[in-house]
Amino acid sequence: MKENKLVTLSMEELINKEKKLKQGLRVLVGAIAVLFVACLILTVMKGFQVFTVLPVAFLPIVIASFTNLKEIQQEIKSRSI
Repeated sequence: MKENKLVTLSMEELINKEKKLKQGLRVLVGAIAVLFVACLILTVMKGFQVFTVLPVAFLPIVIASFTNLKEIQQEIKSRSI
């Protein structure tokens, strides 16, 4: 089983990690949104191409990042109580 490495981090490290992950997620979601719009326009202009599925291919990265963020927030919440 995979150990929870968040337990070993200090509260300050968890907060810093949460802030960095939030910023990274904003950039990633923004980039995927731009990519989605560009692929949509490309699909309308030239038809279906390999680039059309790229935004969908990057969704697992976003989902994994959101899951990691929730774990960090839960650890912070459990220590705050």
